[in-house]
Amino acid sequence: MWSRDVTKLLNPESEHDWRLLASRLGYSPDDIRGWATQSDPCMALLSEWYATHKTFEASRGVLNILQEMNRLDAAVIVENAMKAAGIQAIFSIFISNSFLMQLICLFNM
Repeated sequence: MWSRDVTKLLNPESEHDWRLLASRLGYSPDDIRGWATQSDPCMALLSEWYATHKTFEASRGVLNILQEMNRLDAAVIVENAMKAAGIQAIFSIFISNSFLMQLICLFNM
């Protein structure tokens, strides 16, 4: 899962780590202190973010902020995951539409 790869990059303390991501996502210093006590603080942050936002919007928000933070190493991981998910979503829609068209043809006979 892409989130594990991102957390490996952002968990080590640095100027542009998970704390900056959390701050830019709008979380309070108290939230950040709470996550800092976790064994995987970045995963705790991402879990909260995705629990309170729609998946595409959450991913887009994380991607934009990672790019603003100049964390292109992590941004490329999120971007690739979004592309892969988008392809799967398009394929699923195509299959659903094809099935619907088959049903319409069947009942119009």
